[in-house]
Amino acid sequence: MNSLFLAMRREHYLLVNGYSTNYWGWGGEDDDMFKRIINKQLTLDRPPASLAR
Repeated sequence: MNSLFLAMRREHYLLVNGYSTNYWGWGGEDDDMFKRIINKQLTLDRPPASLAR
């Protein structure tokens, strides 16, 4: 998953237990959040590429 912006409801953030504190510097936290979201059976919405350029 590539990400530059992520927005979610507070209750969903709490449900997935927020971002892990195991990451330092750059990289990995977005993939971890993606797995947390999927594991809780939440859905992701992505804008079409033509809009997100």
